[in-house]
Amino acid sequence: MEKHVEKMLSLGFRFNPSAEDLITFYLPRLIAGKPTKDTEKFVCRADVYGSEPSDLAGKFAPVPRCEKGGRFFFTSCKRHKGSSTKKERTAGAGTWVRQNSKEVKNKAGVKVGETQNFRFKKDGSYTDWLMEEHHCCRQQAVAGDEEPVICRMYVSPRAPPDSAARQESAAFVQQQPAPQVSEPPCDKKKRDDVAEEAPAAA
Repeated sequence: MEKHVEKMLSLGFRFNPSAEDLITFYLPRLIAGKPTKDTEKFVCRADVYGSEPSDLAGKFAPVPRCEKGGRFFFTSCKRHKGSSTKKERTAGAGTWVRQNSKEVKNKAGVKVGETQNFRFKKDGSYTDWLMEEHHCCRQQAVAGDEEPVICRMYVSPRAPPDSAARQESAAFVQQQPAPQVSEPPCDKKKRDDVAEEAPAAA
């Protein structure tokens, strides 16, 4: 699998699906338990609403060469008890606050789903973490009080260079072990010199 993905990336492959692609192609396959090969690598399964974005950023790598950067997650959002429309979007000590929503239509103009946009808020202040939540119109996508969705989490392009969100987003890369550099073999002459200079054992 890793070799397959590496080959795709070396050929210039970019995982940069449109909202329609996420809703009509990727999401139904994930719900059916039949993800495509690229989905296995680039769309991670995680409880987006059980963790703060900084925690997720430390566990999952951003998708390489993807517009806006960021990470894709297959997750589910839960409805508030007694409500058919309101959903819980608390995440750790913060919450995802909805900014706007947009209908997603196919080429024939038929609505196939909806994309809702959120911004993460913590301690009473908005952060630079943004998220798109992609919903499918199909009724079979909803199971009980939970609805499976694909989320795209990323740092706002307008975030300043010293933004906390930018530093949190880089956490996964920073915690990866540095490649080990093997020491070059010693020159034979130098080895002989060292051997000659070594004191004799007592």
